[in-house]
Amino acid sequence: LIVIVSLLVITILINILFKKQIIRSILIKNIPDINLEEALKRGEDELIEFKSKKSLEYPETLLKSIVSLANSGGGIIFMGINDDATIDPFVVQSIKEIDNIKLKITNYIKEHINPTPDVLIETINLSDNSILLKIKIISSFDPIVYSFNGIFYRRLGNSDIPMDFWTLQKILSNF
Repeated sequence: LIVIVSLLVITILINILFKKQIIRSILIKNIPDINLEEALKRGEDELIEFKSKKSLEYPETLLKSIVSLANSGGGIIFMGINDDATIDPFVVQSIKEIDNIKLKITNYIKEHINPTPDVLIETINLSDNSILLKIKIISSFDPIVYSFNGIFYRRLGNSDIPMDFWTLQKILSNF
């Protein structure tokens, strides 16, 4: 009997984890895979945001954009591109340096966004030492609204704006 109950519990846990992975992969696929050239042509909009590499030193705007996109169905942030769509890439000497930049972003997210959203950070190689980062922000399937330092943001066109009470109430009532 103990063996049967244990197997049943293990089967249920595997089923739950498998379903979450399937849902996550569906949500990732729902974000259009916009490449660099297309993003530069389109410019910033409700799905695309450009952030300069200085956002690592002053991460507030980066984190607001992550929250805003997560609360608005997901999107992509290209880091190493200025607001006027000029490329100002990260210059790196090693893969370790790239990993450290990604880790810094991940730590900012974990420390300042509640709850922690799902993000994928990819590297775009421009030349031997120049890279951009492509950060895919995945909207949650669960009834979650994300906040940065206690403030809820949403996307309006190419802007990140604080949610007013009515918008927040509307989102929460849909869950």
